Amino acid sequence: MPVKTVDLSNSEHNDKHKAIFDAFDTLDLGEKMLLIDSTDPTHLFNKLDEERETKLDWRYVEEGPDLWKVSVEKRYLSFI
Repeated sequence: MPVKTVDLSNSEHNDKHKAIFDAFDTLDLGEKMLLIDSTDPTHLFNKLDEERETKLDWRYVEEGPDLWKVSVEKRYLSFI
């Protein structure tokens, strides 16, 4: 199965939150997506971790300075 790619590098700040949440919510448990951004997306990790009951695995593939790429995997429900 191909990995979903979410490129936020040309998105406005307010649009990034909706895009990452929408994309993450479509993942099944165990699925991954590649997040691409022009700035360090750590704030997106913090929001996802805070607002979703599903745990995630967040691993940097590339860390700037011009482009950040992060592998995001939906792991499991926190109440299981």
